Amino acid sequence: MNRAGLEEYTTHDLRHTAASRLAMAGVSLLKISQILGHSKTEMTARYAHLQPNVTAREAVDVFNQLNNR
Repeated sequence: MNRAGLEEYTTHDLRHTAASRLAMAGVSLLKISQILGHSKTEMTARYAHLQPNVTAREAVDVFNQLNNR
């Protein structure tokens, strides 16, 4: 970061960016928690608002599609 001239930038910023992008891509919070090494998923829950919104109806539709295979 020093060689790149990045000031006031920490390793935590990189972790936060990675978690945010994974959440926006629809990766589960449990999986993000495992990747980041969080001991509690509550830490990872901060990224929940970045996950794609899925209505209850859409979730049931996905379940039904899996069940009909």
